[in-house]
Amino acid sequence: MVVKSIKSIKSFLQEDQVVCPDPTIHPFFHRFNLTMGQKIQIIVMSITIAPVRLIFASFFFFLTWAWAYLITTSMKSESNEPFGTTYARLLKVMRCLARLTLFCVGFHRITVKGEPASQADAPVMVAAPHSSLLDTVVFFVCKEIPSTVSRYENSSAMFSGTILKAMRPVLVLRQDQESRRKSADEIARRAQSGGKWPQTVIFPEGTCTNRKVLIGFKAGGFACGAPVQPIGLRFPNRLDTLSWVENGPCGRALFWLTLCQFQTKCEVHCLPVYNPSDKEQQDPTLFAENVRKVIADQLDLPCTEHTFDDCRLMRQAKKLGLSMEVGLVEYYKLRRNMVVNMESLFARLSEFACITNGKSSGTITIEDLASFLRSPITPTMKRFFSAFDKEGKGQITFRDYILGLSLYSPLRTTETSIKQVFDTFNKSGCQLSSADIALYNNPS
Repeated sequence: MVVKSIKSIKSFLQEDQVVCPDPTIHPFFHRFNLTMGQKIQIIVMSITIAPVRLIFASFFFFLTWAWAYLITTSMKSESNEPFGTTYARLLKVMRCLARLTLFCVGFHRITVKGEPASQADAPVMVAAPHSSLLDTVVFFVCKEIPSTVSRYENSSAMFSGTILKAMRPVLVLRQDQESRRKSADEIARRAQSGGKWPQTVIFPEGTCTNRKVLIGFKAGGFACGAPVQPIGLRFPNRLDTLSWVENGPCGRALFWLTLCQFQTKCEVHCLPVYNPSDKEQQDPTLFAENVRKVIADQLDLPCTEHTFDDCRLMRQAKKLGLSMEVGLVEYYKLRRNMVVNMESLFARLSEFACITNGKSSGTITIEDLASFLRSPITPTMKRFFSAFDKEGKGQITFRDYILGLSLYSPLRTTETSIKQVFDTFNKSGCQLSSADIALYNNPS
């Protein structure tokens, strides 16, 4: 691991240092702009302190895993039953071992601002922003050992999966609607257990960001309508080595860079318990949004309409040979304002990749569109292109493409229907008439 980590760091230091121009548009983009002093520090610590830290951290992590394995094999209680006194005591030992692991990594002190609430006051704790696995520092400030919500895939990880299962998590398949519903029901069951279950910690963003913004909160953890305690996470370090995002350094490189810091500062802001109103209890989405605003105000962060689904589109864009940022369309806003789902967006993204004619920049020019439609650049073509290029930039992004198509059809567009839109546009001259739009939307 040491060799691989050092190679990752060496490769990283040799890269062109790109700074994200606007983190409010790119919450899943992370790059460093290292000074010469920081580079020297990383090189020196990579051959001195970092290897020693890694040895001790690995030792305590192994003890944590072994203790978690002992818990999961010796305690025969089902995962849908409360912890019990003996189980809770065993978990406290595991938490101490995990804290020693983090201390070796560089988390010498966790600063707690505010007072952690009890299970009786807030059955659910909502932590944000979420940037990496090390956000689990919130578990060390809770009055009791909490449970958590995690994606199902994490439970199968070789070592960390065993530690996770020892905490009796609520596991969810994020792309399975039925699984998400069952997870929300389980959170509600635990919240309404009358203190039999400990608090449940959720990271409602559902994915990692660069901590420059708060993306949309998933509403599942708020469906029970129980009081929650908002938790704001802040890592006030000169170098952000914790943000493990879709378009950024790999986890191995980030971990090694963390080992190469003198210490990693962490602040956990425990905000006052948020009691939902009657309206919020009936509307989990509103509840989630208002809690997000509370955390954003405390940490002085902006909010965006991005969600985990933007990450899914980014991955698909990369598979199609496009820039990952092509997939940043603020999916939550599109879903709220338009008839759209992920399946249709995946199909549209494939079409968009075809129109770009293999360009990784991920934009369409009028020449690309004319080539795709096998048509010359006529005045009608220019008017058609301008219907997508509202800002007159001379190029269309994927988001422009989606919004443009939505003017004519509820995203049921294919290559044939694009041509139908163009033909209708050509017939009506400068703009589509209401009769043309009606004819297009109801061709029969």
